Amino acid sequence: MPVIYLVAFVERDQLIEDLKTAEQDATSYNQRVLMLEKGGEVDRRSTEGLRQNMVDLRGQIATLQEEVAFYKGIMAPSSRKHDLRIQGAGRKTFSLQGSRDSGGH
Repeated sequence: MPVIYLVAFVERDQLIEDLKTAEQDATSYNQRVLMLEKGGEVDRRSTEGLRQNMVDLRGQIATLQEEVAFYKGIMAPSSRKHDLRIQGAGRKTFSLQGSRDSGGH
């Protein structure tokens, strides 16, 4: 067998090995891409969930702040000790004042 054929066979065998290695690398890279895409989707979903949770919590904070302001309005000290002051959610204020001559009651 001429030497040129032996060289061709060796080169062919090397190319076959290189092709197998390249196919294995491509499979490995494809698996990595799929894993990263899934991880990215999980990150996006988590971020959106956290964002919605923050919106909900901010709404709750605003509601609680309004309630605190309402109760502070009820409990606010006034210049008259026997008055009852009620502040509604619409920021209307009502006062109930006792008479000075309450007949002992």
